Amino acid sequence: MRARVLRLAGWALTCLLLAGCLSAADRLALAWPAIGVRMSAPVNADACEKAAELAAESGARVSFWAEEAALLSTPRAEAEATAVRFWGDGSLAWPAAYLAGGAPASADRTGCAISAALAWQLYGSLDAVGQTLEWAGSTYTVLGVLDTEETAALFAGDDETPYTAAEFVPGPDGDAGEQARSFAASAGLGADAMVYGPSLAAGCRLLAWLPLGAAAVRLALHGLTLLRRRSRPAGQAACWVLAVGLAAALPLVLAQLPAWLVPSRWSDFAYWSQLGETLAGQLRMLLAMSPALRDVGAKTALLQSVLCGLGALWTLSLLAVSTPPARPSAESGPALLPSGENAPEQEE
Repeated sequence: MRARVLRLAGWALTCLLLAGCLSAADRLALAWPAIGVRMSAPVNADACEKAAELAAESGARVSFWAEEAALLSTPRAEAEATAVRFWGDGSLAWPAAYLAGGAPASADRTGCAISAALAWQLYGSLDAVGQTLEWAGSTYTVLGVLDTEETAALFAGDDETPYTAAEFVPGPDGDAGEQARSFAASAGLGADAMVYGPSLAAGCRLLAWLPLGAAAVRLALHGLTLLRRRSRPAGQAACWVLAVGLAAALPLVLAQLPAWLVPSRWSDFAYWSQLGETLAGQLRMLLAMSPALRDVGAKTALLQSVLCGLGALWTLSLLAVSTPPARPSAESGPALLPSGENAPEQEE
């Protein structure tokens, strides 16, 4: 009885860890929806326009942004916040759902969007669309309220804004990472660091599905064992169906991963060593990168996803080791035979 309770607690803990892993992966995908390019030197609006034209030639899109500290005020209150100026698509500069309204247009110099936390500080409620605020001697109208806990505001940049980061959405053809690196080099952006957000989110989701896949395989093998005891032809047919299903599902699973995570030859040991070096380099870059405000939540989600995924794998391994294999009893042996058949006689 005690062992059964412990196993149930282990399965419950595994489900909670997997839910946390998938939830963190979704938050990571929302915070880093594109490939982020952090530049060593800022660029102006003219350079942004030329880079956007270069990206459009391959079917890609790019938006630029920069953040700075700001003191925003209304007639009744003021608050310190992080102001994000953008060129291009505002949803890439600050990716978050909107509780009301939307982001200002790239050419809108009088509108802005603010976070829910900032709306409470400035207006005492989330009903902020249509309200006004002042920043650096200019008046802006609130066009949207972002569903985020950070104290931030989103503004369209002007011709003199120094943009220090870009968000690159790759085209439909080719490897996304290679497109981003080639674009940054061709546009002369001087990439200091690159954040492969979609690849990281895909890896976190894969980490969450690995324990589920392992549990599904274990249950399938257990079911095949029971089926073969009852009927060997049915068991063999089920084995063939399972093998064909796994072979058909493998390309679909690999299609969800970035191209650089899928080897051209699985027996190429040089690829696996190079993959380890690439992942280690990406980890060092993320740790050394000076985080923007939006990166703080993304890194927290990445850490949570990895810890929850590894915890689920560890819990499942303990469950597999502690669960004894099923042993058919002598009394139940004849009952497993089809009706009308007798047990084979023992040879003398």
